[in-house]
Amino acid sequence: MNAIALPEELTIYNAAATRARFDARLAEGGGLELDAAAVAEVDGAGIQLLVAGRRHAAVLGRSFSLSNVPAALQSTLALLELTFEGPREAGA
Repeated sequence: MNAIALPEELTIYNAAATRARFDARLAEGGGLELDAAAVAEVDGAGIQLLVAGRRHAAVLGRSFSLSNVPAALQSTLALLELTFEGPREAGA
């Protein structure tokens, strides 16, 4: 299955549309393979969307991956102590 390309602005303004794409992919029976190459801006809603997508995939027993993560998004995830697998453990 092809990866879902995340939008340039992963923000509250397009969170509902992006979530609908996640839900459609999961309804098709696939996992969530996300390509973050285009992401230039992210806000709290965008981070919540990624976390919710990962959790929804896990509940359904599906895979979740985030690839081509730009440095700015990597920094944001690191500040929040989030990894693709979940929150980092203390001292990690």
